[in-house]
Amino acid sequence: MDLLTSWTLYFLAAMGFLFFLPPLAVIFYKLSYRFRCKKALGRCTRIERNRDPDSDSVMINPIIEFVDYKGEILELKTGSGYGLKYMPRLNSTVKIYYRPDTHPPEGQVASRGLWEVSIFLMLTGLVLMLPLLLKLFLT
Repeated sequence: MDLLTSWTLYFLAAMGFLFFLPPLAVIFYKLSYRFRCKKALGRCTRIERNRDPDSDSVMINPIIEFVDYKGEILELKTGSGYGLKYMPRLNSTVKIYYRPDTHPPEGQVASRGLWEVSIFLMLTGLVLMLPLLLKLFLT
């Protein structure tokens, strides 16, 4: 195999590694966050639209109302997260992970968006690394 072909395989593998590693780090971060949280079901009571003064764009923030482990009714202001496709709809029920030791409550809405985007990027990384892996293990 000539030098250019070999260099191309290593370049593709490096790009694949860069596609694979960040989503893996995000998954581990989100899972470690969730292990330190309490879980609850909440309902999206309203959706606020606020202007961002820095970029002059509109921020969409669903407001989730839930009952914490003490029986108190709390509100959690969330962001659009992984895109409008995964944003909670008005009056929908969502699973949230919240930290009871913070006031106002800090939390995250459980979303399939994290998993779908991460798996897509990780599979892309594996496909890019595949030619080098095949060369190393089949020769």
